[in-house]
Amino acid sequence: MSVPKRTARRLLIAGAVISGSAVVAVSTTVGAGAARALPPGDAFCSAVPVGSRLDIECTNTDVGAATAGVLGLCTNLRILHRPAERMRPESTIRWSEDCGPGAHPILWSPNARTDYDRLRDNERTRDNDF
Repeated sequence: MSVPKRTARRLLIAGAVISGSAVVAVSTTVGAGAARALPPGDAFCSAVPVGSRLDIECTNTDVGAATAGVLGLCTNLRILHRPAERMRPESTIRWSEDCGPGAHPILWSPNARTDYDRLRDNERTRDNDF
């Protein structure tokens, strides 16, 4: 039993269309994984007392800017305050605060926040307002 030429041609074309569709579907699915956006970075600080000083290091791993600062207290009741300082994307800043002669840091709280985190918190607050 032979297949007419017209039917054979249609079967070949249908097979080519189905195969091409399958290749496009697989390549689109495989390629989609590589197009994912990176998660937002983070900004964080660490502080170490060294004698009468408090050495602070803040790192911003986000692709956007961040803000960093520190608040602390010394044994002589001097307040260590470094106002919020802007940080470039993917950068690190270091600074020292000194309590003065004969004193040392007893409490400190360095902090850093990315602009993305600040914006997200503002949106949550706005959404919860009545």
